[in-house]
Amino acid sequence: MSEIGEELKIADDSFANICNMINDLSVTVRIQAASLLGTMTNVSARFLEQTLDKKLMSNMRRKKSAHERQKELYMTGEWSSGQKWADDAPKEVVEADTVSLMSSGACGAFVHGLEDEYLEVRQASINSLCLLACQSATFAQLSQDFLVDMFNDEIEGIRLSAINSLRKFGHQLELREDQLESILGCLKDFSYDIREALRDMFCQTRLATKECLHQTVMSLLDNLKRYPQDRLSIWQCMQAIGRNHPSITLALVPEFLSTHPYFDTPEPDIDDPAYISVLLLVFNAAVQSPSMISMFPEHTCRHYEYLRNSLPHMVPQLMLPGEVIELPDHKISTNKLSSSEFLKDTLQRLEIANNLDNESVQQLLEMVVRDLERISEVDPSLQATTECTAMFLQCQLLLSQVSSFTGRLGAIPDTDRTECVLNKIFLLTSQLQFLFNGLSAAELSTVDQLRLRGLAVQIVAFSNKRQLLCSKFLQKLEFIQDHTNENNITPDAFVQTLLRKVNQLDPDNVDAFLEVLKNALSHRQHFGIALSQQIDRCKVTVNEPIENTDNPMKFTAGLTLAIPVNVTLENLTDTDTIKIQVLYPNKRKQLFKPRKEEFRNIGENKYKMQSDVIISHSVWIGNFSLCIDPSVKNKC
Repeated sequence: MSEIGEELKIADDSFANICNMINDLSVTVRIQAASLLGTMTNVSARFLEQTLDKKLMSNMRRKKSAHERQKELYMTGEWSSGQKWADDAPKEVVEADTVSLMSSGACGAFVHGLEDEYLEVRQASINSLCLLACQSATFAQLSQDFLVDMFNDEIEGIRLSAINSLRKFGHQLELREDQLESILGCLKDFSYDIREALRDMFCQTRLATKECLHQTVMSLLDNLKRYPQDRLSIWQCMQAIGRNHPSITLALVPEFLSTHPYFDTPEPDIDDPAYISVLLLVFNAAVQSPSMISMFPEHTCRHYEYLRNSLPHMVPQLMLPGEVIELPDHKISTNKLSSSEFLKDTLQRLEIANNLDNESVQQLLEMVVRDLERISEVDPSLQATTECTAMFLQCQLLLSQVSSFTGRLGAIPDTDRTECVLNKIFLLTSQLQFLFNGLSAAELSTVDQLRLRGLAVQIVAFSNKRQLLCSKFLQKLEFIQDHTNENNITPDAFVQTLLRKVNQLDPDNVDAFLEVLKNALSHRQHFGIALSQQIDRCKVTVNEPIENTDNPMKFTAGLTLAIPVNVTLENLTDTDTIKIQVLYPNKRKQLFKPRKEEFRNIGENKYKMQSDVIISHSVWIGNFSLCIDPSVKNKC
C-alpha cells in the first residue's frame, strides 16, 4: 500500500520504481532499467499501458493542455471576474513523497526509452517492449505505433530490431494505411537484412484494407525492380500475403491480372519475375477463395500449369476448370504411431543378422535399407531418424561386401571398385558425424569405429599407400581410445583386439601391422544401431544461384566474377563448419569460408547465408557448368 492509501501489487510497485530509473542521469542505469522491464510478466495492464502514455508534469502535477483548461471553464460557466477573493490563486504545493507512483514512475517510461539519445537504451527498450507485447494483445496494439516510428531510426541495428520485434507479435496486429507509409519506405533501404526482415514481417502480419494490400504489392514490385537479387524472398512474401488475405485479394484480382470485362488484354511474359510474383499472390489466395478461379483468363490457367511444375513448393494445388486431381495411393499408413511401429519392427529384423552367413546378411541389410527409405518418404517426422539409420546400415553393407575378400585372399583383386566403395564409406561416416544433431557420445563412437574398420580394409587392400595409411590409422585409433575412456564406452571386439595389440602396430613393420589388422577384421561387426533420442538433420537449401538457368553468367577469361550465393540452413548449431565448394569443369576444386557476418539467424538453429563466390577461369571454348555446393565440413 502506498503512502496515499492506494493498494499496489508488489510487481506493480517494483515495475513503477524501475520505470522511474529510465530518466536517470547514468546511461548504464537507463540501459539496465530498460532491460529489466521486459522480464516483469505479472504487471497490471494499467501500469503497462501507462508506460506508453507520456503526460506533461508540472510541480508534481499533471499539466493540463490549454484546450482542457478552456473546457473546464466552459463546463463550470465561471470566469475569473476579480470579485471573488483568490479565485485564480495557484494550487497548493504538493509534497513529492505523496505523489502516486502510478502518475510519476510508469508514466511514459517506454516513450522516454525509445527517444533516448543512446542507441543502447533504445535497443533495450525495443527488446523489453517486444517481450511484454508478446504476452498481452492489448499492449501489443498500443505499442504498434511506437515500434513503427522506430523504423525511421538513424541506426540500422535499431531499425532491424524494431522490424523483428513487430514480426514476433505481428499475428495479433493489423497494419493500417497511415502506418504503411513508414513501413514500406524500408523496402528501399540499401541493407539486405532490413529488406529481408521487413518481408518476413509481412508474412506474419495482416493488412487492414484492400488499399493497404495494393500499396504493399506495388512496393514489393518496386523492390523487385530495384533489387532483382531479392526475387526469391519477394516470391515467398507474396505467397504468404496471398495465403493470409484471400478476401481482399479477391477484390483486386482484375487489377493484379490486368483483365478487362469487355476487351482482351495482351498475355504477360511468364518469365517476368514481377508477373510471377503477382501469380503467386493470386494462386495462394485462391486456395481459400475458390470463386477467384472463375476470374482467371485463359492464359493464367496455362501459366498455372507451368508454375505448378517449376515452383511446386510455392504454387498450391487448385481445382481449375476441366482438371482432374489424381489421389495418391497410400500403400503404407501415414499414421505416426503405425510408422513408428513399422520402424521398430524393421530394425528388430537385424537381431538375427549375427547368426546368418555373409551373403544372407547383405540381402537382409539391402531390404532393411529399402524399408527405411520408404518410411522416410511416408512420415516426414521420422525422416531424420530413418535417414541416419539407413546411412549407418549402408556403411555396414558396403563394409560387409568388401571385407568378405580379406578373410580368404588377404587382398582385394578389384582395386578400382574397392577404392570407390571405401570412399563412399568414408563419405557416409562423415555425413553421419556432421549432418545429424542429437547423436549421443556412444552413437558417435560407433560411427568412428565403423570408419576405423574401413581404414583397416583400405590398408589391407592397397599396398602402395600403407606407410601413410598406417599413421592415419593410429591417429584415429588413439582418438577412439581417448573418446571411449572419457565417456565410459565399451568398444566393439574389433577395436578391443587392436587396443590389446597396440604395441605391435608399428608403421615401420608393415607385416606385423597387417597381421594384427587381419586378426581384428576376423571379428564380425554387430549390425544395426539403436538411436536413443530424436535426431535432427542439417538441411541446406540453395536459393541462389538457380540450377539450369536460362540466363548464363558471362565473364572475361582470366578475370573474376562474383556469383551471389543465397542459402537457407536448418538445424545448424555451428556456422563455423560451413564451407562453399566450387567444382570447375576440369575437376579443380576450390573452398570458400563464409564470413561470420554473412549469416543471419532467422529461427532456432536456422540461418540464412548471403555471400559472394569469386570465380575465375582461363580461356574456355563454349559454355561450362559450375557446381557450387555449400556443405558442412569438419573444422579440423
